Amino acid sequence: MKAIINDNKNTLYTESSLNQSKGDSPLTDWMDRQNNGQEEKNAERFEVNRKKAKAADKKARKFINEEVARKKLEHYAVNMTKDSLSQGGATAVRQALGVVFTELTMTIWDEIPNIRNKIGNEFSAERFFESIIKIVENGFVRVRKKMQAIFDALINGFMSGFINSIVTTIINIFLTTGKNLVRVIRQAMTSITEAVRILFFNKENRSPGDRLLAVVKILLTGAATVMGVILEQALSETLSASGLAAVPVIGSALAEAISVFSGILITGILSVTFLYVLDNSEFVKKIVAFIDYLFADGVAKAREKMEAANQLLDEYIAKLSGVDVGKLKEEVSRLHALNFAVVSGDINSMYSYCFDSGINLQFDSEYEFVAFMEDDDSILEI
Repeated sequence: MKAIINDNKNTLYTESSLNQSKGDSPLTDWMDRQNNGQEEKNAERFEVNRKKAKAADKKARKFINEEVARKKLEHYAVNMTKDSLSQGGATAVRQALGVVFTELTMTIWDEIPNIRNKIGNEFSAERFFESIIKIVENGFVRVRKKMQAIFDALINGFMSGFINSIVTTIINIFLTTGKNLVRVIRQAMTSITEAVRILFFNKENRSPGDRLLAVVKILLTGAATVMGVILEQALSETLSASGLAAVPVIGSALAEAISVFSGILITGILSVTFLYVLDNSEFVKKIVAFIDYLFADGVAKAREKMEAANQLLDEYIAKLSGVDVGKLKEEVSRLHALNFAVVSGDINSMYSYCFDSGINLQFDSEYEFVAFMEDDDSILEI
């Protein structure tokens, strides 16, 4: 700000009394003001040339606005890049750890109930902890088998976090986003990124119907999370307004705990409900089977029919025209080659086409044409 204010484009030479009177007021406002009960306006009192003053003020304002806009752009560009990389890395780690913890948790849930049967009546702390260690080792074995899934989670997490940061920064240019709104944006970006990856990059070799079902599951789970966040925000505001948060010592903590727990509970219930319905509904299964049928059978048959129809159309047109189909295709191929030669400027190929087609030209090649044009004796008098 100091450099912009003292720049030559924002300063002019003037006398001290005028400068003291103006102070930090805009020049155009100061000129039309009457100070200290004076009858004359400041412009007349200090003998200011209004035309030159307005031109100087306009030039200075333009310079300031351009500099401020440039500084803002630099600020947002630098910070958005840093924050996007930071958010991308954090989300990547979060999603990769999610895969790891899921595998460990599933292993523990699967094997801990069997500890009692394995130990039997000969229970001892040593055997119990040995069984626990074995379960953890089995969990990490399952994690190693999921390295590709962990790597995919890293990539997808980075992309969703990167995009989320950019979207949040753009919104912040116009308004300030709250903590919960950022969570909503982050969840939406994560769900959309994952859905796009599954829809267009079928690494799991799913059928078209299963791919679409997976996308619906991701979007509905994301929607459940968003609804949980919205409920958490609404409940937090309600509890704060009720006076619960004002209770000494435990009030604010209790209000936050209730709102957060309620949001997580709603998210969990909705997610489980959506997934259960999608996995067990006969109607959904019929839709998935129908989509698979359309892509696997319908598209293939449509392609075959289009190819057959195209062949019949070629033969019918050739029959009407009395043209041999093979020769027609050969001529079409030659025309395509000629068109390419015209577009690319291949003069010799054009001469070759004319020669093969029996078209007589004054010149047989580009070289004859150039030689003719450079020969002074070739010019004919008209």
